[in-house]
Amino acid sequence: MNRKSIRILGLSLAIALLGCTPTPSVSAPPEVDEAIVAQAIDRPQSLPLTVQFEANGRTIRLEEARTPRQREIGLMFRRRLGANRGMLFTFDSVQPLRFWMRNTLIPLDMVFLRNGVIQGIVRSAPPCTTPTCPTYGPDAPSNQVIELRGGRAAQLRLRVGQRLEIRSIE
Repeated sequence: MNRKSIRILGLSLAIALLGCTPTPSVSAPPEVDEAIVAQAIDRPQSLPLTVQFEANGRTIRLEEARTPRQREIGLMFRRRLGANRGMLFTFDSVQPLRFWMRNTLIPLDMVFLRNGVIQGIVRSAPPCTTPTCPTYGPDAPSNQVIELRGGRAAQLRLRVGQRLEIRSIE
């Protein structure tokens, strides 16, 4: 065999082997755009504190995730979240909502609301570091979700049926 034949054989073998390489897959809720998640793969987003609510004598200031991109990234890659901080996710309509903890590094409480009234609370949802992550949410439809540091909903004595007045920070 001459050198040219060996090169062609080697190149053909390399191409064949690459075609057999498995591609990684990530399981996500169907509404998650994988391309958007991939764009945020290594850094948290930082949104301005625009709204707040009061509970148990405390004022909790929230970043507001309004766009699909902001909602999909959420609190991913955050290493800490202050006791009186969180994120509000707003949706245009009341619907069944399920959240996951993919690429979230800290436990979070999720407070699901319909027009300001708490429909369900997920307490200390654990971080997920595997390709397949569980989703969390109540059976009742919602149009807002507040994420807080894990354990904070209990400290604030939040409960199903309670009304939260979320207002702009002035």
